[in-house]
Amino acid sequence: MAEPFAENEAERKSDDEGDTQKRVKPGILSMASPYAIEGDERQSPTKTTSDKTAEKNQITQATLEDHWEKLWTPENLATFSEPEKKASFLKGVKPELDADGKTVVITLTSSFAEHEVKKELPEIMSRLRHYCGCQELTPKIVIKAEERAAKPYQSGEKYEAMMKINPELASLRKILPDIDI
Repeated sequence: MAEPFAENEAERKSDDEGDTQKRVKPGILSMASPYAIEGDERQSPTKTTSDKTAEKNQITQATLEDHWEKLWTPENLATFSEPEKKASFLKGVKPELDADGKTVVITLTSSFAEHEVKKELPEIMSRLRHYCGCQELTPKIVIKAEERAAKPYQSGEKYEAMMKINPELASLRKILPDIDI
C-alpha cells in the first residue's frame, strides 16, 4: 500500500491498480476563507472583516440608549419571556457604554436585583445586540447601594428615636408607667 503522506505524486498513487485517487497530505486547519488564495493580501479575512465590522458596529451612548428604550416598548416587552420581571428591574435603568465601546454597564441598586437580572440578561443582551448590530456587546453589572440612616432596633433606641420626633411621648409614658422600655 502507498504511503498516505507521501511528498511526490508518484508516491501518493496507490499500489492497487483500480485505486487512482490521490491522497493529499493534511494541512493545518484554518479559520480563513476557503476561497482565499494563498499569498493574496486582498482577501486577508482578518484585515477586511475586522475593519468592516469595526466601522459598522461602532455605537455611541445615544444609540445605545435609543435601542435600550426600544426594548421596553409594550410591543417588544410582550415578546419576552416573563416581561414583568424584566421590566420591574431594568425599565428605569440607564445603561452606559464603557470606554472600550463594547461593554454595556448596567447599574443596579441591590444585590438581589443583580441576582434576578443575571437570570434574564442573556435574552435582553441578545435583543440589544440584534438592535445595535454589534455582536460583541457584553454586559457588566455594577451595584451602587444607597446609604440610608441607621434605624434603631432595640426598644430603648426606638424610644429615643420616637422622642426626637415627638417629645410629648414622655408625658404619655408618665400616664402609662407599665410600659417597659
